[in-house]
Amino acid sequence: MTPEIHNWFNRIDPFTNGMPSLHIGLPFAIWLTMHRWDEDGRWHRFRLFLIIFFGLTSVAIIYLGIHWFVDIIGGMVVAILAVNIPFKNT
Repeated sequence: MTPEIHNWFNRIDPFTNGMPSLHIGLPFAIWLTMHRWDEDGRWHRFRLFLIIFFGLTSVAIIYLGIHWFVDIIGGMVVAILAVNIPFKNT
């Protein structure tokens, strides 16, 4: 690895990225919303793309030291709350 690439990875400051991980929360909230409303399966391919994106992003942000695993879980919890709270009374 060249020094430039090595320095680029080391510039990530773990203290500026906190709990929860919205890198995961936003795509997971979109997936949950599509899962709730896609009754006829028209968006199946896009939902599959989001699952793959979600998995790759999870691995990347842990590998690069941007977030901890618990931040990913926190992002998922925020997404679940954001999608389910508006429909609590319906």
